[in-house]
Amino acid sequence: SAVYDSPAKREVYRRAIGASPASVAFNGRGYDLDGLGGIVVYELGFFALLLIPVIAIHLAVRLSRTEEDLGRADLVTAAPVGRLAPLGAAALVVAATLTTAGWLSWAGLVWAGLDRAGSGRYALILTLFLLACATLGLAAAQVGASSRGAYALAVGALVLTYLVRGVIDGQSLDGAWLTPMGWLAEVRPYGDWQLWPFALMAALSVALLAGAVAVRTHRDLGGGLLAARSGPATASP
Repeated sequence: SAVYDSPAKREVYRRAIGASPASVAFNGRGYDLDGLGGIVVYELGFFALLLIPVIAIHLAVRLSRTEEDLGRADLVTAAPVGRLAPLGAAALVVAATLTTAGWLSWAGLVWAGLDRAGSGRYALILTLFLLACATLGLAAAQVGASSRGAYALAVGALVLTYLVRGVIDGQSLDGAWLTPMGWLAEVRPYGDWQLWPFALMAALSVALLAGAVAVRTHRDLGGGLLAARSGPATASP
């Protein structure tokens, strides 16, 4: 806060950083950069858009498909439990972890002196976004033939979304609503905030989780919708 402790400094930031197409493509669209809250959200852009979501995907795949690959899920499903028990347990643990992270984010922003309501809105949309990424990981865990394939599918989809959003934002195109990463910025938590991104993000998480449940209901344990590729027919010398 000491770096941008005056309106003049924040105006310089808005003109220099917030108006740069390269910076917008990298961090997403910046709103309310005349206030400290908007600057903080903008500076967290790359971490919130790509790095932290990868952690959410890793957690989801690790607690679901990796357990199958290691044979632990066999021990659980051999007991008198439903076939969806491992997936349900993984989803609950991931949801609890990310919700806790959201609360800690809100507490950290408030501790830094930012507006409590705006910090709450940002922490909420960030939590919903991470939950959407985690459910993407859970869905990929049902589609891929292994945990490695699930990682590739989920992270590939995330990176593709980031690149599409980067083109839209960097070129100032009217398409921020096309990607979940665009919804994250469109909340504008510290200014004239909007409700629709919260609803879309929550609906996306529910849809991905429903898809994961539907696939898990029909696939074999240890299998996936995508068959594993055969190895080479002959060995090297």
